[in-house]
Amino acid sequence: MTTSNQKLLNTFEAAAYCGQAVSTWRTNRSQGWGPPFLRPGRGNRSPAFYRIEDLDTWLASRTFQSTADESEKKRIAEEK
Repeated sequence: MTTSNQKLLNTFEAAAYCGQAVSTWRTNRSQGWGPPFLRPGRGNRSPAFYRIEDLDTWLASRTFQSTADESEKKRIAEEK
């Protein structure tokens, strides 16, 4: 399955790509904490897919120089 000539990753592949557990991805997706995803089927039982470009952007947004930098970014996000 492709979109705009890009390979889409399923949840297992996306979790491995980002170095996280599949269960973390399922929780994050249900809470709206993870990267954007596509669900080409109908209903929430159909599989979710991820664009590598979206995963890279999401990972970049979670890159910090220090724990102080991480805390500041979290504080700013919570104020929005």
